[in-house]
Parts: sequence; structure tokens; C-alpha cells
Amino acid sequence: MASLQRRSGSKVWHCSFRGVDGRWKLLSTGTADREEAQGVCHRMATIAKEATPGPVPKGDSGEILAAGLKLLQAATAGELTEEVGRAFVDRLLTATNQDRLKSETTRDFLKRWLRSKREENAKGTADTYSSTVSLFLQAIGPKADRPIAGITKRDIEGFRDARKQEVGATTVQGDLRCLKAAFNQATMDGLMPANPASTVKKPPGTAKKRQHFTIEEIGSLLREAPSDEWRTMILLGAFSGLRLGDAQRLTWDSVNFDRGTLHFTPQKTERRRLEADLDPSEEIPMHPALQSHLERLAGDSGGPISPTLAKRQLNGKSGLSNTFSGIVRAAGIEAAPEGDAQMGKRRFNPKTYHSLRHSFVSLMAVEGVSPELRQKLAGHSSEKVHAGYTHHELAQLSEAIGKIPSPVL
Repeated sequence: MASLQRRSGSKVWHCSFRGVDGRWKLLSTGTADREEAQGVCHRMATIAKEATPGPVPKGDSGEILAAGLKLLQAATAGELTEEVGRAFVDRLLTATNQDRLKSETTRDFLKRWLRSKREENAKGTADTYSSTVSLFLQAIGPKADRPIAGITKRDIEGFRDARKQEVGATTVQGDLRCLKAAFNQATMDGLMPANPASTVKKPPGTAKKRQHFTIEEIGSLLREAPSDEWRTMILLGAFSGLRLGDAQRLTWDSVNFDRGTLHFTPQKTERRRLEADLDPSEEIPMHPALQSHLERLAGDSGGPISPTLAKRQLNGKSGLSNTFSGIVRAAGIEAAPEGDAQMGKRRFNPKTYHSLRHSFVSLMAVEGVSPELRQKLAGHSSEKVHAGYTHHELAQLSEAIGKIPSPVL
């Protein structure tokens, strides 16, 4: 039976109990308060009573127990250090013939998490996650190759604060959403006791509004485009309303010159519609400028319409989005600063590739196309389009798109 004792010259209580090896132990409770010491002593005695050698050799079990009790003692006294903890873990690993704790490094886990995201999300979303993860791993340095359980709230906050000096608030908010999702998965997998990103505060800020390109600016973009593939991408955005990822992966099989249409599957709605057992494919009439351009490029090879660009990343320094920003600058379309440029903020360009999609709608509005037709064309909202539009519907939609003036090259 465990009991408390006072050793000569000591202000704290000591606990006397029988260890797993049958020998009596006398360990400090780390406290001079008798009631608190009784609680510590009871825990020590309980651990000793319930401890069994298991995979630990019998000759080592008493030593391991003693080391564990000293760990408890140090923690109770508020004197637990990393050195004390590591010493106990090292001794335990040696006794159980293990080289290291079963764990996963932050880098390995995040790479594995990204692979799962690429299977679950559209390419653009997965690329954004990949960019955030890459920047975070760079920010934490050597900790990237240490167990993920070592990542703390302070690491996340440090990354957040560094990013705030480079990009706008909404970009940082997206970074934090990505990390929160990743570390939440690590917590669910039992690799971390808690999600270190869950209580990190997001920087305040609202999204800046994107603007559309005028028909004159679209002409400038086409003239500054470095290749026919980029001219294809610009025309697909401006005259079909395609998003960057959809334009990038469009193939010649999607083009029907006889009907004058494009038939494709938007990544943004593909999974949602498949889950609802709906055909996710879409059909949209081609603008004369786009059809003329594609007819000039068409051949017998098939495959992606823009084969070189189809192999590129959407985001990142060498991504398509950044390249398009360069085309915008070359065309003389100025960017407006996001925040204070003197504080190191990245310049915010209100006219990105997605602005071409806004242009698609705005240019039809200028020409008097009804809101219903604009919504149908820009939203690609028909859920039974696999059967094809009727002749009347297709003619009506083609007329609406045809009202958009062709750019002057």
C-alpha cells in the first residue's frame, strides 16, 4: 500500500510504493501540499500496480517504470523538459527493440494528403493546395522532415504573418483554409493530438472585385499572345466563357464544326453532377471568331487543342495564370495595387483570365442579349444537355453569342 513520507531536509512529500519488480520505491511527488501529494502518490502506485512487462524484457521493466514515474514527477512539479521526455522515450524504444516512434514527417504526410486532394478536386483547386503546401514546407525549414506532431500553432501563425507581407488577405485566408483541412486530416489519422491551425486567426479582408475586358482589350491580348495556343485560350475564355482549367484540357473531340459547338465537361461541376446521377457534359455554340481560329488550326492528330499548355500547371510562378498576367501587362492593361505597395504587398490585377468569362457575359449584355440567355450560356445550366439542343434552341444561343463583336487584330 502506498504511503507519504517526509525525508529529512526536504520540503516536499515522497511516495513509498512497491514497484512492478517487487521492490519498494521512494519517489518525490514534487509538491509540499499534502492533499496534492496524495493524489500524485496514488497515481504512481496505480501505474506501478497496473504495469506489466509486455514486450519489455523483465529485467528492464522496473527501470522503465521508474523512468516513467520520474516523468510524472517532473510534470507534476512543472519541471518537465524536452530532454527528460526524450530520455524516457529513447530508453523505452531501446527496451522494445524499436529504432524510432511510429510517425510520419510533415512533408510525407502533406504529400500524401495532396495526392488524395488531386483525386477529389478539380485540377485548379489541387494546384492551389499544392502551392500552399510547398510554401508552408519552405517556411518551416527543418521541421518539415520531422514528425508532424511537432507542428504548432506558432508555426502556422509564423507562416501566416510572412505571407501577409507578400500577398493580400484573401490569399492568406485561402492558405489557412488549406492548412486547416490538411492538419484536420492528420488529427483524424491519429498523427496529432489536435489541429494546430484550428484556432489561428485569419487576417481581415474582403475579396477584390474582378473586372471584365473590353473588346478592344481582348484584341490587344490576342495580339500580344505568344503563340496560337495562347490565342486559343483567350478566345475560349472571351467567347465561350470557359474557365482556365476547362480551356486548358479541351480536346479536338470536344469540337463539332458541323454543329458549330463545343462539347465539354466543366471540372467545377463534374463531381457534383455525377454524384447526383446527372450528365456533367455541356454544349455551347462557338463564336465565329473562335470557330474560324480553330478551323485554321485543326488537323488529324487529335488530342488537346493546346498540347503544350495542357502539360503546364495552372498556378505557381511558371503556371498558366501567371503567364496570362504577363500577357495582360504586355498588352498595356495596368494592374491596381492590393493594399499598400510599400508594405510589400503583391500587386492585385483585377483583370485575370477569369475576367474573360465576365467579358463573355458583359459583351452580350451590351448587345442586348436577355439575362436568361446570358445565364444559360455562362452558367451552362442545362442538366440534360447530353441529348443536344433542339435546332431552335441552338440557333437562338448561336445568335446570342454571334452578337458579341469580333476583336480587331
